[in-house]
Amino acid sequence: MKNIKVALKLKKDKSNLIASNIIASLSSIKSYHRKDDLLTGITFEDLITTVQSNEPNPNSKAVLRVFNEMLSQVVADAEHELKTNMKNILKEL
Repeated sequence: MKNIKVALKLKKDKSNLIASNIIASLSSIKSYHRKDDLLTGITFEDLITTVQSNEPNPNSKAVLRVFNEMLSQVVADAEHELKTNMKNILKEL
């Protein structure tokens, strides 16, 4: 019975080691690729759907306001990605 417990412990230790190696490998992978988009696109469909969903009385001012809000969010997301990947970017310069 003791041999079975020792064998099970060794198997568990080996599984933990394998999991640790996988996690270490994944964490070393770059979080971006040079050809990834930094800014995501805003389609006319995105704009129209957002205005329809959020504006009870849509007009040209509402469309421009919603577009600017969407654009601000896209820029904020891009800035976050830029900051997140700054070390990698600077390494490549």
